[in-house]
Amino acid sequence: MSASNTIIDLFARHKVASNLVMVMMILSGLWAANAINTQLDPSVVVPTVNIQATWPGASAEDVEQLIVVPIEQQLANLVELQGLFSTSQNGSASVRLAFDYNSDMSGSLDIVKNRVAQIRNFPVDMEPIVIAQATDYEGIAVVSVSAAVTRLQAQ
Repeated sequence: MSASNTIIDLFARHKVASNLVMVMMILSGLWAANAINTQLDPSVVVPTVNIQATWPGASAEDVEQLIVVPIEQQLANLVELQGLFSTSQNGSASVRLAFDYNSDMSGSLDIVKNRVAQIRNFPVDMEPIVIAQATDYEGIAVVSVSAAVTRLQAQ
């Protein structure tokens, strides 16, 4: 390799190329800083599917009977299901399905979506049901603010 073919010589002769490479490196660094995982531990695929249902103005009993019970009946016999947990409150409901750690979560999520889509007797005025796989995120910092102050007396 001769001295005229080194990368330094190439960039010395082509100043625009060196500036373009520098701009590309800065832009890729900014993109990487935005996309990098900022957790202490990596994200864990939790074998859990969450179902959120919202029915504005409905009582907890109506939400339980008309939304949660049909969902539980439709999903209770899934093959790799370990547990089914639900809560109902005024205007909304939450159903959490826990699966085996060895289960295929993308397939399980598709099965849950298909089974919930088969339920035809949901209330007409409820919002669309949101079904998603749970992701475990760990916070990286906690900020606590305190001060030693005395209370001022109002005059």
